[in-house]
Amino acid sequence: WGQFRRGFVDAVSVSSAKNFVQKGGRIAATVPLLGLSLTDRNEFAACGRSPVFNQIRRLQIAHGRGFTGAHTRELLALANCPRLAHLDLATEAIDDEGAAAIATCPNLAALTDLRLSENRMSDVGLTALAQSPHLSNLRALRVDYQFAVRAPGVRALAESPNVAGLRELNLGYCGGPDGARALATSKFLTKLEDLTVLDSVVESLETVVNSPNVAGLIRLRITARGAKAVAASPHMRNLRELEFIQHATDDDAVALANSPHLANLRRLNLSSHIISDKGAKALAESPYLGGLCEGWLFLGSTSNLTKDVVSALLNRFGHHPAHMPAPGGFPSLPENVRFS
Repeated sequence: WGQFRRGFVDAVSVSSAKNFVQKGGRIAATVPLLGLSLTDRNEFAACGRSPVFNQIRRLQIAHGRGFTGAHTRELLALANCPRLAHLDLATEAIDDEGAAAIATCPNLAALTDLRLSENRMSDVGLTALAQSPHLSNLRALRVDYQFAVRAPGVRALAESPNVAGLRELNLGYCGGPDGARALATSKFLTKLEDLTVLDSVVESLETVVNSPNVAGLIRLRITARGAKAVAASPHMRNLRELEFIQHATDDDAVALANSPHLANLRRLNLSSHIISDKGAKALAESPYLGGLCEGWLFLGSTSNLTKDVVSALLNRFGHHPAHMPAPGGFPSLPENVRFS
């Protein structure tokens, strides 16, 4: 069974498509069945015989790199292939053939959320998705960790009017400086609210975060090499959630703490980093990060911090008296300050 939505369980996870064919009618008579997660490696085509398959609106294929581009084409060609709003084929073996099958499927005209993270697409596949007239209703696109994607694919995405409705773009590698410039100058990617960019080239990250196209961002996930650029960008004023991948330095933490552009942050995630007293003290004394009291501060470890600095963090971001340190003791942790 899946999660509750509006008081009902509306999704199931099944390990046998044949079993779903047999029992799907009973399930659909019990709950408003809209979501299906299928882990069956060999029998997915059997879903085509299910009388309730075409009422599914959210489909996840969770084979674990066992679902290829040819499988994608076969699935989407089923006579009763549903008109999906959400399609999740992450961490499979979707290549350019699979991307082409998605791009040319008229049944996906209602799709708003497409998840293809950690697959095998190249620029050809991403270009096919970007240019598809059937995907113009997309609001969320996740194509991170496609290591064969370079600047041409990112440019095709940035230059396509079909992506003008995107609010969430999980891109991962943005194609280096050329791809970053295409994103920054795109006439269509202007409504983004959630962006992931995991380039390691500082120039690329600076280009992206200094673009007016990101002025509406609410959530940003980026490599720590871009921390100083994020802190300096006036386009970060609407950010509520900020997460850094890889290792941030104390100087990065100081830059973030002293940035007036981050005054609206509610969640700051540095959980993959180990900063010392210098960086942690700057966060605790920041004149701009007071909003984190209402959200979360994630730090990687307290192993490099003295008790005085941990106390300073707690005094700033955990206001309940029960969270203050006992005399001579190590401070307890409030709910809104986490050390993972």
